[in-house]
Amino acid sequence: MKTQIYIITITLVVLLLFGGVAYAASSLTKSISVTYRDIKLVIDGELITPKDAGGNTVEPFIYNGTTYLPVRAVGEAFGKEVSWDGNTSTIYIGGITEYNKPAKEIPLSSVSYMEIGNSEGYNVTDSIIRIFSKKQVTFGDGRQGYSNYVVYPLNAAAIRLTATLNPPKYPGFGPELVYTIYGDGVLLYTSPVFTGDTAPVTIDVDLSGVAQMKIEAVLVCRVWNSFSDAYYRGIENAVIVTTDY
Repeated sequence: MKTQIYIITITLVVLLLFGGVAYAASSLTKSISVTYRDIKLVIDGELITPKDAGGNTVEPFIYNGTTYLPVRAVGEAFGKEVSWDGNTSTIYIGGITEYNKPAKEIPLSSVSYMEIGNSEGYNVTDSIIRIFSKKQVTFGDGRQGYSNYVVYPLNAAAIRLTATLNPPKYPGFGPELVYTIYGDGVLLYTSPVFTGDTAPVTIDVDLSGVAQMKIEAVLVCRVWNSFSDAYYRGIENAVIVTTDY
């Protein structure tokens, strides 16, 4: 039995694995040590000689205790077409078809907004989103307070939003805080009225098919400083769940 150890780059490993169909997904390269031991591939009692798309023999190898086989050779040995999508770095065995991707969580704090009511009243620190305003307004019922909103582009790729909404501080000022969430102009969620001693609320909002999500915060309070502090707690753990990646 012959045993040979070679130093190769990860880009070469990718080419070997995909039988000449694939290319490196990025410019990152890494040198690794692999072992060739004249490994044989037998499928249903038939000895298979792995070959790449050009008909060249491609020998299996061992790396870190794991044996790597050419995907093309194995797939075609079972009569399956093997394809490579370089745009998504995806291997397809048995034809290119749609598949169910597992959901992925993206922090809302990492999503750039497309519209905002007052840019001075929006900040993200330690992944906590704070929406506030420095301009006092008079609401339709005659009470005074502050409001601001932010719009995020979702491009109909999101499934849902999960987050924790926090109450304002200092109940002595009598603040009343309400969050509302809209999807393409349609009301999706209205929070309870938070006062200074209300417990935080965890939400899970369906965003299926929503192209633009708007979050609005309205605080009824006559003292500006209490409004600023009210949003110091902000929106925590806000996550967009999506399969578009």
